[in-house]
Amino acid sequence: MRIHRHFLHSELLKHFQNPKEVIVLEGVRQTGKTTLIKQSLEGKPSLIVTLTDETVPVIRLREAATFEDFSEILARDFHFHPRDAKPLVIDEAQKSLHLHKFILKMHSDWKETPLVLSGSAMGVFFKRSEIQKTVSPAGRVRRFVCRVFSFAEYLELKGEETLLSQIRHFNLGQTLHPTLHERLMNLFYDYLSSGGFPEAIKFGTTEKIYDYLETLLSFFWQDADRYLSELMGSNKRQYGMLFRTILESVARLTCFNSTRASLISTDSPAYRTDLPVLLDAAEEWHFLFRLPTYMESLTPQRHSSKKYLWDVGVVNHFLNVGRPISGSSSPELLAKLLESFTAQELIFALRHKERLFSWKSQVKQPKEMDFLARFPEKDVGIEVKSSSSISQKAISQLREFKKRNPKAPCFVIYLGPVMQIENIWFIPPYLLGELARWVK
Repeated sequence: MRIHRHFLHSELLKHFQNPKEVIVLEGVRQTGKTTLIKQSLEGKPSLIVTLTDETVPVIRLREAATFEDFSEILARDFHFHPRDAKPLVIDEAQKSLHLHKFILKMHSDWKETPLVLSGSAMGVFFKRSEIQKTVSPAGRVRRFVCRVFSFAEYLELKGEETLLSQIRHFNLGQTLHPTLHERLMNLFYDYLSSGGFPEAIKFGTTEKIYDYLETLLSFFWQDADRYLSELMGSNKRQYGMLFRTILESVARLTCFNSTRASLISTDSPAYRTDLPVLLDAAEEWHFLFRLPTYMESLTPQRHSSKKYLWDVGVVNHFLNVGRPISGSSSPELLAKLLESFTAQELIFALRHKERLFSWKSQVKQPKEMDFLARFPEKDVGIEVKSSSSISQKAISQLREFKKRNPKAPCFVIYLGPVMQIENIWFIPPYLLGELARWVK
């Protein structure tokens, strides 16, 4: 199993040794982007400039309108010279209104210099190229997303290396002792309560996690207000409040296909003009992802889709005001959190959200399967059930899927121990990170 931060760390190390493109590391605030970069640079001479700093040299750099001015300020104020081939990191790069125009020159003129641009709203950074009709940097950049901690990374941060090792070495057909299963399920419920933000995990107590997420979310709404006002060319609307309304609606509608009308009232002035932009921004900034439905013919159906927030702890924050989760929590709440968790872990395993779909059969009474995960080796069918018991209904969708995909492995993610029925594996959620290894 490759924990996604280990993968990102490896990619950054390769880039610092042999730069080919400009690396863009993006993701929402507080996911650990800057920490990851600093860990990858440890022991190497480098220059990291954070564009949110309010020192005079940084303000000059942030406001530089031409590549020549940008280069001159780097040389004069930061003693940076491309001939030194020293890594250059521009953090919170979206704060510059002009930096996107310099990527082509940076890539062509500074070939030996490893360049990394990072930020929490890099979608805005690239959108400026479209709005200003400047030359797109596509083809010169490689974009990576730093997400919240996965469950495996959560165990690692909590110092549960022994448990993590047991998960990594577990294979289908083996059994886990009931005591071990119970311990892992308790940790899983704790993860549903806190989510995967590193600071939320460290806080540990419900009250501190709630206050932390409430403060963090307030910064998200401010960012949305500022950047969407720029993109829309208007500050007449409270985009931050609209952004929050949409994300809360997505949390509430987890497990269901949703249309635009279900996210915001059709009577709202923002419905026709602002909602499409808000949804695109939320996805581009990695706050949510839309799951297209694939029919039996594998033709995308995009009129409505399931939508998931980027962090299960934020879902719990919206739906349950951050209260602790356990096996006795509301079945409806558990269903939403478990499906959100499953979507999140599958994206970690697949590395690309474009490989994840829901699935529906094309028959008079269609069966709908929660997830179709398209791994490089094979397609995998997945159903999510928020119970610890097994019923025939739990596998009816997977049976339909298997009729058309007889070689595809199928799994039910549920709250009980590992078992197999009709070549369909029932596995607890803490084993979901091993799926990529099992289907190879």
